[in-house]
Amino acid sequence: MDRSQSAHLSFEDPAVFARHASSIHELREQGWAFFQSTVKSRSHLLLDNSAKTWGLCYSTSDRTLDTRVEDNGRLDACPVEQNPFATVSLVKDTSGDVEQSDACTEISCDSLEVEVYINGAHLIPGEPRKLQSNDVVRFNGAEYIYRHLIGAQDTPYGVEAERYDVREPIAVGESAPSRWIAKHLKTRQAVVVKRITVPTRRLDEVASNIRICDELRHRNIVSLFDCYMHPEDLQRPERRISIVTSFTPHGNLHDFITVGNGKLGETLSRPVMAQLMDGLMYMHDQGILHCDMKPEHVLVYGLGSAGPIVKISGLGLATRSGKNDGRELSPSLRRAMMKSAAWAPPESLNYEHTELSDAFSLGAIMFFIHWGKPLYDIEGGMFFEEIMQRRRTNFTKLRRQMMSSNACDLIESLTKVSMSERIGLREARRHAWFNGCQVPPPFSAQYQYDDPLVQEFIARGGRPAVSNHDPVNKNGLLDFSDCFSADSDSLFDAGLISESEFEARRGLEWDVLDSLVNSTFLESEGYFGALASEISPEPSSSLATICVIPITGAQACEPVITAGAPSFVEPERYDYEETDVKGWDPVSETFVSLADKPNRRGPRV
Repeated sequence: MDRSQSAHLSFEDPAVFARHASSIHELREQGWAFFQSTVKSRSHLLLDNSAKTWGLCYSTSDRTLDTRVEDNGRLDACPVEQNPFATVSLVKDTSGDVEQSDACTEISCDSLEVEVYINGAHLIPGEPRKLQSNDVVRFNGAEYIYRHLIGAQDTPYGVEAERYDVREPIAVGESAPSRWIAKHLKTRQAVVVKRITVPTRRLDEVASNIRICDELRHRNIVSLFDCYMHPEDLQRPERRISIVTSFTPHGNLHDFITVGNGKLGETLSRPVMAQLMDGLMYMHDQGILHCDMKPEHVLVYGLGSAGPIVKISGLGLATRSGKNDGRELSPSLRRAMMKSAAWAPPESLNYEHTELSDAFSLGAIMFFIHWGKPLYDIEGGMFFEEIMQRRRTNFTKLRRQMMSSNACDLIESLTKVSMSERIGLREARRHAWFNGCQVPPPFSAQYQYDDPLVQEFIARGGRPAVSNHDPVNKNGLLDFSDCFSADSDSLFDAGLISESEFEARRGLEWDVLDSLVNSTFLESEGYFGALASEISPEPSSSLATICVIPITGAQACEPVITAGAPSFVEPERYDYEETDVKGWDPVSETFVSLADKPNRRGPRV
């Protein structure tokens, strides 16, 4: 058996698949919780089973984490202060009739010098608060995701009926039959369940992609909520995998504009583009490329005082930088590329993709937000190459004249055919077009399944919520009936009005659009769902490293795990970097990398 065959057989073992797809499954045998860092340059913080109470401290070194590497490639020990600024405790033991998964965690702030925020809400010193898995925790400028490990099983199997209520599956997103609205039975939150069927030979690729989704945690990126397999598929040549994410009743950006609310105009376009650039720059900083940016992969979660609140989704083709060369083009991948031809960069013809390629697609989205139509019109074709070569641009000379000079320049700079002439996202984010742009606060709430907005979305068969007050008409489009009887773009494209008349109408339309951007147009928080009551401050520039230490006298925590070992050999890594986790070493009484920690519990994965 060759090496590739061995790797594929290994991933057929659900336990091996789970450890590669999820940090929770990778670390489940090593502690009862951990804080997952949201950035690559900072380690995760493990709360192992040696204590039920842990203190969070700052290291006494001002060096950043990635500089503490010796010549042998091993991280040296990190000296820590002995005065915790916060403590985390397992306050409900798993004994008697209490379910293992019912053990809960409590966090308290013990310092006035360190600001602690939970999901954007300030943690008042001396007032403990319970932590739930996936809570966003920020210590000054350092952001983590709390991940609970108690009760985590060794395999990702799950009986769907025990977790979710999918009464009547309804297609969402791009109307793909694999996406469904469901209710999470424990929290009663509305979620989206995406079901995919994967040949066993491609399980390594899927595990890698799920791991990417698991690692990305940003206010403008849709987070992975859950992932599970179906146990009845164990002996089958294909496996069904369900990927769960949060739900929004406002749909994706494409439907929000074409069906719901019409073109946004430049004033509302700025915060949308700023959020998308911030999310993509974060992805690139983590070494990940999106590879399929388009309006259908941007979800609208609500409207704040500064405009639409959006998040990036559609990470099915995401890959790590430098990993996409020579990628096998499966039939499903070819179909996905054909659907995205209107937004794809020219270098896609050579199956190349870089950070500049994501920037090109974002420029195409910016054009769509302004005009309500794609940057390119797509004519029929049997193959991706044929479609790309025959597409026609909608960025005409007349449309350029109708836009502000800064908007026109930014779109042109992002969509240059030559990559050497194209600007990157950081330069684009500093463009003059963004001057005065106010970015909406993050959307941290979750929609309940019984929310009227959710039920209306279901009743409309997956259509986004539509504004029903002036100046938006009953069809959800901005009402320009006093100015002209039909959309000027459609009339001009159909040859029903002259160029001069189109220019006059469009000039008036842009003026009306921007004049309508006021408090009467923007929806209230009550309509679009509650935002976080308090927003945490922007990250600081502190270089201090956060560490965890056991609290003296705290009771040890017995490991709560479900036994299970891989039945196949461990595969080689596939597009995956081992999790950088640091924990407490009681022998040296220092904070060290788990790779260097002696008597480490559980197999190294």
